[in-house]
Amino acid sequence: MIHTISASFVPHSQVHSDVYLFVCVSQSDCVALTDFTLVENSMIRRFCTLVLFFCCVSLFLFPDFFTPETLIYSSKTKTRRNLVSQKRNSSSKCVVRPPDPWDQSILEYVLDDGSRPAQLACQAAKVQPELSYLDKNGFLHLNSTAIRESNLEVECQYRTYDKMDGDDENVSYSYWIQFNVSNSAKIDDEFVEVSCQRTWFPRTRVYSNNHNQITPIQKKEPANKNETASSVIIIVLDSVSHSNFRRTMNKTLEALHTHYGSFIFDGMTKVGDNSFSNAVGFFAGKWWDTEFGDVHGFFDEHDLIWKRYREKGYRTLLSEDYPGFNLFNYLSKGFEKKPVDHYFRPFWLNVYWSYVHRRSKNLCYGNHRMHNLQLNYLSQFITKYSDRPKFGVSWFTELGHDWLNQVRYGDDDLAEFLTKHVRDLEQSYLIVMSDHGHRFDSIRKTSVGRQEERLPFFSISLPKKLRSNQNLVQTLKANTKKLTSFFDVYTTFRHILSYPNAPETKRGISLLLPVQDRSCETAHIPEEFCVCEFEVVLNVTANARVRTMAQDFVKEINLRLEPHVQCVQLQLKTIVAANLVGEVDEHKFRITVETSPSNAVFEALIFFDTSSSQSTVIGDINRINKYGNQSVCEKPSPPRQNENEGTSTAKARLATATATDNDTEQEAVDDADEEKGNGRSAAWKRVQSLLLHLLLRRSRSRHQTILIVDLSRGREEAPPEEKEPFLKNFLFSNFCKLLVNRCHISHKHLLKNVIRDFSFSEWSKNVRDRKLGQLDDKPNGKR
Repeated sequence: MIHTISASFVPHSQVHSDVYLFVCVSQSDCVALTDFTLVENSMIRRFCTLVLFFCCVSLFLFPDFFTPETLIYSSKTKTRRNLVSQKRNSSSKCVVRPPDPWDQSILEYVLDDGSRPAQLACQAAKVQPELSYLDKNGFLHLNSTAIRESNLEVECQYRTYDKMDGDDENVSYSYWIQFNVSNSAKIDDEFVEVSCQRTWFPRTRVYSNNHNQITPIQKKEPANKNETASSVIIIVLDSVSHSNFRRTMNKTLEALHTHYGSFIFDGMTKVGDNSFSNAVGFFAGKWWDTEFGDVHGFFDEHDLIWKRYREKGYRTLLSEDYPGFNLFNYLSKGFEKKPVDHYFRPFWLNVYWSYVHRRSKNLCYGNHRMHNLQLNYLSQFITKYSDRPKFGVSWFTELGHDWLNQVRYGDDDLAEFLTKHVRDLEQSYLIVMSDHGHRFDSIRKTSVGRQEERLPFFSISLPKKLRSNQNLVQTLKANTKKLTSFFDVYTTFRHILSYPNAPETKRGISLLLPVQDRSCETAHIPEEFCVCEFEVVLNVTANARVRTMAQDFVKEINLRLEPHVQCVQLQLKTIVAANLVGEVDEHKFRITVETSPSNAVFEALIFFDTSSSQSTVIGDINRINKYGNQSVCEKPSPPRQNENEGTSTAKARLATATATDNDTEQEAVDDADEEKGNGRSAAWKRVQSLLLHLLLRRSRSRHQTILIVDLSRGREEAPPEEKEPFLKNFLFSNFCKLLVNRCHISHKHLLKNVIRDFSFSEWSKNVRDRKLGQLDDKPNGKR
C-alpha cells in the first residue's frame, strides 16, 4: 500500500522547498524525512559560509596570491608572458633604451641639495705657496716672486724618481740635490720631488711638491710600421653611467658633439660587476675568471691591448689616479716592469704619501685639482708625440667613484682639455667612456639606478680623415642604438690597429662594422647584467615565495663568509625589493635584502626551483650600499669585488681621522692602564684596531697590512699560553717603527704606554722572522 504524505509548510527562510513528496513501502517507513532534509541543507549552508570566510581571510593575508606575479594563468599575466616571450625569443627586438636621467624616482638622489660646493676651490685652502715649477723644456725653477711674497728664507733640494723594478708598490729615488733661485736644474726624468726648509732655526720643512713631464722616448721603429696609422686616446671616468654623464657633464658632452662629432652609444652594457672584470673585457677581450690567467701575481705576461700597439711602433701611456685601488694593483702585484712607455703610477704613489696631500682638500693636491695633474700628463703626451701614432689610457677613479654627483667637478676641466686639443687629435680616435654606472650610492637601490649601473657611458669619435666616409658614419650612427658590450670595444681596438682589415677575435664585433640585432647571450653579456630583461615588481610584504628566497639568499651569503671566522653571521633584516625577471615560468627573481647587524644591502639574481623549493644564486652577489665603517667580510668571487669596500672604508676613516684620533688614542691608553694585570683582551682589541687605523692613514704601502693578516692567522699555531703575547709582540715589533716615524706626537705617546709592559718570546720571534723572510723573498705577496 502506498501512502502519499504532504509535509507541512516550512517558511522559506528555513528551507528552500514548500512541500516534499515521499513514497513509502509501508506507513512505518514514512518517517519525518522532512526534518532530515532540513538538517542536511543547514549543514551545506554552514559549510559554504566557512569556505567563503576562509577565502576572504586568505585574500587578506596573501593579497598577491591571485595577482599576475604569482598566478601565471591570469589574463593579465598571459599578456605579460607573451610580451616577455616575444622580447626574449626574438633577438631582433632587443632594443636598449637608457632610463630617463631625470626620472621622478631618482630626483632626490641626483638634484643638488646645496651641501657640497659647486666647484673645487683648491687654491682657497692655501696649503702652501707655489715655490717651484717645471717648464716645458724640462728646467726646474724656484719662483722668486712667491718666495719673496711669502717672506720665507729657504733652502731647497730636489730628487727624481721612477718605478722600482720588480716592485709596483714602491718607487726608486735618486739622491737629493741642492738648487736655488739663480741656479735652475735640468730634469731628464719624468718625475721630480722638491722640498724646501727654513734656513734658520727651527729648520722645518715649509714646502713640498711633485712635478711631472713627458720625456719623449727615442727607439728603433719596427719594420712593419704603418705610416698612416691613427692614434687612440682613451679617457675613462670610473663609475659614470650613460644617464649620469648627461646629468653632470654637460660642457664635456657639448665639446664632444661640437668639436669631435662623437657617437654616443645608448646600448653599451658592462660584462662584469666591477672595474677589473670590465677592464679585462675591453683591454683583453676575455673573461677575467676563466681566460685571463693569474690575477694575483704580476701582469707583465698577460695579453693586454697596449702591448699590441707598442709592437706596432705606437708610443703608449697608462695613468690611473687613486694608486691604492688601481686596476692591476688592488689585491695583486701590478707590473714587474713598466707596462707602457709612460707609466704615471710612481707619481701618484709619491703624491698620496706626501704630507701635502694629507693636508689638502678632497680631490686636491695643495693648490691643484688632482684630475688636472693627470690631464696635464696626458696633454704633454699628445703634444710631444704629435708626429707619431700613440695609444694612451687615462683612467680617473677618485673623481666619480665614491659619490654619484662628484664627477661634475671635472666637467669644466675636461671640456677645456678637449677644446684645447681639437687640432692635436684630428688624426686620433677619441674615446671617452666609463667602466660601469654607480654601484654604491643610494640611487643604486632604485630600479632606475640598477639599470643605470649596467649601462656605462661610451663615446667614440673618428679621425678627421674618416669623417667624410659616409658609410662608416652611418654604420656608427646605427650601432649607437644597438645592444653592444665591452667585448665589442676590444674588437674595435684590434680593428683600429689593422684598419681597414677586420680582425678575428673570439667574441665581439667591431663598432666600425655593422652590428646585427643581438640578444644578451649572443652579445656575451652575462644574464645578471642584461638590460633586455622584462621585470615585474612583486609585493615583498605578502609573497611567501619571496620571503623564502630572501632567507635562502642570506644563507648563501653566510656560506661565503664561513672561511672568515672573524665575521658574524648575518640575519635577514628587511626585504628591500623583489622583481620577477623574464618569463614567469622561468622562475627567476632579482632579490634585494638588508641584513643585520651590518645594515648591508645585497642584491642577486636568483633561480627558484619549484619542484624542490630551493633557491640558487645566478652569477655574483652584489653589495649595493657603501661599506663605511661596517665590518662585513663578504668576499665575492671576483678578486676585485671588494674594491669599493676598501675605497669606502678608507675614505670614511680618513674623513673622521682628524676629529677622532686623540679621543681614540686616549681611550686605548686609559683602557690599557685600567685593565693592567687582570686580562686586557677588550683593551687590546681597541689597541689593535687603532694601530690598523693609523697604518691605513700613515703607511706608504699595503705591505705591512699583508704582514698583519698573515701573522694574525699564524698565531693559531702557537701554544695557548703564547697566543696573546704573540699578537702583541707582532703588532709592536712590526708597526712601532713605522708608526713612531710617521705619526704625530700623540701617537708616539700611545705607543710608549702600551709597549712598555711587554717582552718578546722566542716562539713569537721565530714565527715573525720566518714570516718576514717569506715576504722579503716575495715583497708583494698575495693579498
